[in-house]
Amino acid sequence: MLDHAVSAPPAKSPRLGPGPAINGVPPSFDRRQGFSNCYFRLGLPVDFDGGLLIGDGDAGARPGRGSPPAWHYLRLRELVFAQGELIEAVDHSPIAAALRERDRAFGDAGRVIGYPAAQDWRAAFAYDYGFFE
Repeated sequence: MLDHAVSAPPAKSPRLGPGPAINGVPPSFDRRQGFSNCYFRLGLPVDFDGGLLIGDGDAGARPGRGSPPAWHYLRLRELVFAQGELIEAVDHSPIAAALRERDRAFGDAGRVIGYPAAQDWRAAFAYDYGFFE
């Protein structure tokens, strides 16, 4: 899913429009998805090295605006890839629950990093995702 900006005259902002076909798959538009272009079943290999976090299920109210901290998801998984191949999938939901409980008890997500479980949290992941910046 992505947005594709279409050029506009200098006096106007770019508008969103249909994007190109990718790997022979044209985009579809679905307002419920929140993006102007949705691509399904691309079958496109991606040579990716790194980690990917997948969060699912809000554990409570989101603090402020933007994305919540990773520990605010009920289910949190880390997928680790090497040359496009999935080499590890780890469920980090239990440690996320521990940090969530600390956040709930003290009401200060910024100070969660001082909690002893935060050290376990840092050590648990294969990559540094900038959780505490």
